[in-house]
Amino acid sequence: MAIKGNDLFSKVFKTNAPNLLQGEIVMVETGKIVEKIKAFFFIAGPDRFEKIRKDSFGDILAYYAVMLVVFFAGSVIVALGTNIAYIPMAILLEIIATAIFIIIYFVLAKLLGGQGSLMDMARVFVYGGTPLYLFGWIPYLGIIGLASLWNMVNGTMALFKLSRMRAMIVVLLPLIIMIALFVAMMLYLTPIPASPAPL
Repeated sequence: MAIKGNDLFSKVFKTNAPNLLQGEIVMVETGKIVEKIKAFFFIAGPDRFEKIRKDSFGDILAYYAVMLVVFFAGSVIVALGTNIAYIPMAILLEIIATAIFIIIYFVLAKLLGGQGSLMDMARVFVYGGTPLYLFGWIPYLGIIGLASLWNMVNGTMALFKLSRMRAMIVVLLPLIIMIALFVAMMLYLTPIPASPAPL
């Protein structure tokens, strides 16, 4: 039996969107997104990641879109009076960076014996990153976003069945390497002042 286009959309994205092709309004399940924000806005234990283990790609994508809107809308507010033309490019780079980090974290988790999937790592990264998206754009409060790292450790433990130490390696090692490379590059590019000529 053939599946209608609007039924296929509903099955893939799990939204209440009957008769979408007839132009009716798509009803986004905002209540679920709000509940997830409440669950992950600060420190989220491994048990909270267990509850989103079965979230679909559509669920993750919808949540990620909301987080991007919050983060970059806040960034625009903070940047008022300055050039904000970089925002579209920043959004694109953020999406690319997110995809790259998810893949790196996934590969590292598997190398350390993790049992999860690439979709599980997307759940860890997107939901775990909630504090950063909510607070990272706020001056002086952006440090709260560091809670995202702890959330990602807890998420990796829960969805990949790794010990806390191995989960910390998965989350922190790529960041440490990236920071070390950045510092090394800056030191390399910084000119060394010439020694004063002897009198």
